[in-house]
Amino acid sequence: MLHEYTAAPPGATVSCTFGLAQLSANITDMIQLKRSLCSANTKLLLITAALLFGRYPLSWLLSGGGRRMRPDRFKNQQTQLLSRPGGNTFFVEFDGAADSPPVVLIHGLNSDSRQWYHQRRWLRRHFRLVLVDLPGHGRSPRPSDLSVAALAADLHHLVKTLRLESPVFYGHSLGSMLILQYFKDGHRPLPGAAILQQSAYENPLRHTALGPVLAMIQKPVLRPFLDFVKKHPALFQVLGWVSYLSGLSAAFYRFIFFTGRQPAADLRLMARLAVNCPPDVVAEAILQMMSFDASAAMAEIEAPCLVLSGNQDRISRPYTAAYEAAKIPGARHEQLPGGHLALVEWPEATNHAIAAFLHTR
Repeated sequence: MLHEYTAAPPGATVSCTFGLAQLSANITDMIQLKRSLCSANTKLLLITAALLFGRYPLSWLLSGGGRRMRPDRFKNQQTQLLSRPGGNTFFVEFDGAADSPPVVLIHGLNSDSRQWYHQRRWLRRHFRLVLVDLPGHGRSPRPSDLSVAALAADLHHLVKTLRLESPVFYGHSLGSMLILQYFKDGHRPLPGAAILQQSAYENPLRHTALGPVLAMIQKPVLRPFLDFVKKHPALFQVLGWVSYLSGLSAAFYRFIFFTGRQPAADLRLMARLAVNCPPDVVAEAILQMMSFDASAAMAEIEAPCLVLSGNQDRISRPYTAAYEAAKIPGARHEQLPGGHLALVEWPEATNHAIAAFLHTR
């Protein structure tokens, strides 16, 4: 039996062709959309990775040294919280033989006692180390008073409470300033010697690489900005962590505090110590340092002093240390290579200068 064949209507072929073309276009659009989404996801992934881990490649690119010892490899022996009546509470760590001559190490602003790890490795063999975390820094609780005079009183309380005999005071930056304040305020007992590394004898902003500019904008710009930071610490804490994780703070530290020789791990460490400091504490400390002045007291210092500077220091220009050494009776000035963190970037030169001073004083 023959089947009857019926021809398709004239428009059917056109309709079928159009449908196939539309399907093909839809498939092409879906492929393009998928590619766009994949591209967007890749970009988002790359941006996220840069924000979270950018500090590693950036610190490697900005550094020139080899690997160095990690500060957390020191297994701590003894710690203590000291509280000055009516003053601050601060964390103290001890290292070295208990019967060795004491050395009190006082770090700078936006850091903590872990900055001393290159010096600690050598000093602990010969001295009893007393490593202080300034109030609001490291493992110390928040401060009640961040004036330099209050910090010097805290240092005096530490010496009296621990009954330290003829200790050596070793301060860096802000740590050196409070040692000068200790002398200015007439605290007793006097230290057996003092090491002032990259210090300032007055408002430190005046002796930075941008000293004249900062002095001009200190009252109309810097003070209001620092007051704003104190009122909104959470905002600046978030910005600080983003800056640290992404590597922006590592770049800042490289070009402000280092000269490029430092290992990448040291660069990341100093950036990490900074982000751990509450922004409002840092802002208040800077405000307090603006009114610091121990210039008139330097001529009355009776202890042997070593004044260390960095030949490329942008924060405390080398002439500042030379002036201090000229004003302090019998002081010795030693210029080190490196920037404001020469004790981290050039530890061998720093330790050699310290050893020569401590063994000949």
